[in-house]
Amino acid sequence: MRLKLVALAFGGLLLGADVPKAHVGTAISVRNMATITTPPAAPSQLRVNGQVLRHDVIATGAKSAVGVKLADSTLFSIGANARVSVDDFVYDADRSASTMTISFLKGAFRFVSGKPTHANPGQTAIKTPAGTIGIRGTVVTGVIGPEALDYYRQADPSFGQQDQADDTATLIILSDTGGEGGGIDVTTDGEVTALRSAGQAIYFPRRGSPARPPFLVSPALRGRIERGAEPRNFSRSQGAVQPPSGRQPAGPNSRNAPGNDGPGGRLGEPGRFGGPGGPDRPGGPGGPTGSAPPPR
Repeated sequence: MRLKLVALAFGGLLLGADVPKAHVGTAISVRNMATITTPPAAPSQLRVNGQVLRHDVIATGAKSAVGVKLADSTLFSIGANARVSVDDFVYDADRSASTMTISFLKGAFRFVSGKPTHANPGQTAIKTPAGTIGIRGTVVTGVIGPEALDYYRQADPSFGQQDQADDTATLIILSDTGGEGGGIDVTTDGEVTALRSAGQAIYFPRRGSPARPPFLVSPALRGRIERGAEPRNFSRSQGAVQPPSGRQPAGPNSRNAPGNDGPGGRLGEPGRFGGPGGPDRPGGPGGPTGSAPPPR
């Protein structure tokens, strides 16, 4: 009987060791309306400081965006009309090591890896309709859906003239290498395309289609895509890599609040949805907070 109890206790310890904590991160910034779903539960409204759990699915509405900080300081964000799933996340603080799988399913997204990812390349996978992105301590921006084709054509008017808009079209941009040896490996149907220089990009017309040859995205276009993939000032406030050029996304007086797109910047750009403007232009009207099921 005593041996049986010891065996049960030991088995429980092993089981506990195999199950990571469900809480993996926090919603640092929420602009306008966003929902979070822990299957099989119904969606609930996501607000600033709301918990993000393993297997959660986050979705945004029009003119909305969400920025999340994971336990290992990895950042990811999505823009308007987007969806992302946190498929898996395991973080060992003692060894400063983490592994994760995140699926970006729709819309614009941005991913900024934390230090544990830099120290352990290949332990993080970003899934998209076009394929899987292996991370080597870097910053990745992408767009999934018809807008991906629009941006592809903006990069060079001769691109994509034969393509049709598709919900699974995918544009992937290496925004920053994160230092020596950084970059991404994009794998689809067993074929790997390596991107190792900031500004390099790859485009897939639809799920299952081969990639177009890698190309360079101009700093101005890259900055525009990046700003559309996150709440205003999210990366800046978290100390992450910024858009390479163009108008400053916000000034030092900026702070995001629930249902709010943040204040205007030093250039006097209006603060849409409730933020006061800069010194040259007024702020915008108050932004909606919306009504939804009880927040996290």
